[in-house]
Amino acid sequence: MSKVTIIDNVLPKRVHTWLHKLLIMEPVWNLDMFSNEENHRIAGRILYCKHQNINTKTPAQALCAMTYFLLREKTKFLSEHIIRIHLGAKAPLQDDELHTDGNEDETTVLYYLNDKWNKSWGGHTIVDDVKVEYKPNRAVIYSAATPHKGQAGTASHFRSYINYVVKGNYAKDIKKI
Repeated sequence: MSKVTIIDNVLPKRVHTWLHKLLIMEPVWNLDMFSNEENHRIAGRILYCKHQNINTKTPAQALCAMTYFLLREKTKFLSEHIIRIHLGAKAPLQDDELHTDGNEDETTVLYYLNDKWNKSWGGHTIVDDVKVEYKPNRAVIYSAATPHKGQAGTASHFRSYINYVVKGNYAKDIKKI
């Protein structure tokens, strides 16, 4: 069983470029976001979280939810029950700390949002021992209980993403397909 599922070209290229431009311009970004008290600050915003009773009802939340449901059309195992939508960005040279997004009964879907990215800029995601290249319009899917971290890129702009946590046990659900 694979620890990670990768879906490339989630959206048509023009739609992905449009989504990136709209979300970057949305007035929802917060420059004081962090995963927990010990981690460094990152740019981002939790747009929806069932556990924390957060529901921003913003255009950004609607765009992110729509993107998730379009991604579900390309998979046979993802749940329709979204637990959290987090819009985030890493500054150049700003690596993540190793962390998890949830428990065994939840799945993480990480969608790479930048519309342009050069492979030489880095920005990989490390999921357990799997190194996943940052590539625009790519979704990376794994158990929310799996330790992972994002590596910042070396480009002069942010490495942006949408992080979804959804209901479902990745290990069991992926076996169904």
